[in-house]
Amino acid sequence: MSDDILRLLPQKPPMVFITGVRKTDEHSATCWFDITGQTPFVRNGVLNEAVLIEVAAQTTSVHFHQSRSQEAQSEGYIIEVKNFTTGRPLKVGERIVATATVVKILPPFGMYDVEIFNDDGEKLGAGSLKFYKED
Repeated sequence: MSDDILRLLPQKPPMVFITGVRKTDEHSATCWFDITGQTPFVRNGVLNEAVLIEVAAQTTSVHFHQSRSQEAQSEGYIIEVKNFTTGRPLKVGERIVATATVVKILPPFGMYDVEIFNDDGEKLGAGSLKFYKED
């Protein structure tokens, strides 16, 4: 995890799940997350699937701040998770890739669709998130 990631997220280690940013543009952000033995919520080598919602939320936060060229100086709150599905259990050693695509942003609110895959292209989760971001 780089200082750039820490600049874009209000979360602090160990609750930062984004390892790096692949790309951002006006409409989306793609980030990755490497599951390690030190990752919170890993038990017996398997990651609790609920963490995918937080990975999705952190990916939306990266987009929100990158698209505005600003640091995460205030907290944001997930206000709705809709139609979120997960696939199989995720294991230590896997890399998760999340893409958050803007549906609508009306500050201080935003809505994103998120898809989550592994590096092999296997779909691991998807859903929609709405959030409130303090100024």
